[in-house]
Amino acid sequence: LPDVPGARSALWASQAVWPARPAAMWFLFFVLLVTTSLLCYAGYIFLIVDKRQAKQVLENPEVYEALDDKEYDFELPVEIEEYEELRESKPADKRTLPLALLKRAMADIPLIEQLEKDHPRMVRLFNRGLLPYGIWEQLLEAERMLDEEVHEVQAEAEKLQKGWGQGVFGQAYQMLRKERAEQEREAQEKKSASVLTIEFTQESGRVVTIEAEGRNVLQQTQMALRKESASEEVAFKSGVKATIVIGVGDDARSYKCAIEA
Repeated sequence: LPDVPGARSALWASQAVWPARPAAMWFLFFVLLVTTSLLCYAGYIFLIVDKRQAKQVLENPEVYEALDDKEYDFELPVEIEEYEELRESKPADKRTLPLALLKRAMADIPLIEQLEKDHPRMVRLFNRGLLPYGIWEQLLEAERMLDEEVHEVQAEAEKLQKGWGQGVFGQAYQMLRKERAEQEREAQEKKSASVLTIEFTQESGRVVTIEAEGRNVLQQTQMALRKESASEEVAFKSGVKATIVIGVGDDARSYKCAIEA
């Protein structure tokens, strides 16, 4: 190079800077790669959490209905006041108060079951910020009230009969389970019950109605005539309209047919 003042210094400076440029580019590339990866991961986590929350809404609709109402539905049973009024009246029959206390304990058990079911789900929602703090406080207050009620029932049972305090809820649960089984049996019987109504329209215009009932009716199942229909007489030439209703309430199904005289 010609001996120009400062030329050699500029060349040496450019040769010193050039090796540093690839390192800076690689550093910027690494930063962009890490940032993009973090953004993708955050989006993935957001989608997963959103899907899980939607699944929770479908699995626990009653919990989210409570969130919409901004209130946790919980009330102690009226059997508490009924027992207190009965105790103040001092009934002569010694069996009256124990039976009333068992009835009170039976009314408490569905509330115990409700809180045992709701508490874990409410805790998960609260920890994820999906449960309003007011509802969380109502849940804690419900647990406190029910805990006091359980201890009061046990203490009252112990007063009525020594040693009964620890077993009063076990006895009440056995009675409630028997009652539920009976209700389930009755509901099943109503679901399978069928009523057949046949209207015979005679040539004179007179209509004779006959009703029969049965259970689990199939095509050739015999049905029993109702007492009020047993004495009815039907003319040979009559128009016939038949309706059979299977089940009760919203689940009832009906089938009809008609034959002209």
